[in-house]
Amino acid sequence: MAVLTGPAHDTAVTGEEDEDVEMELKGAKIFVKRGSHDFCEGILGNVKLLKRRDTGEERVRACR
Repeated sequence: MAVLTGPAHDTAVTGEEDEDVEMELKGAKIFVKRGSHDFCEGILGNVKLLKRRDTGEERVRACR
């Protein structure tokens, strides 16, 4: 996530400005699998289903 601050940027940029939150789960147990490695043991975090206003494209965002 890029956060731009300073005189030219007075607000944080999260990448979600052009998206609507279709669903949000807080305190979800997230299991991550990267490549050929096993799943991690699980971490608590938030999961959002986001939908772009202009294209209707959906994506899932998970963070701690």
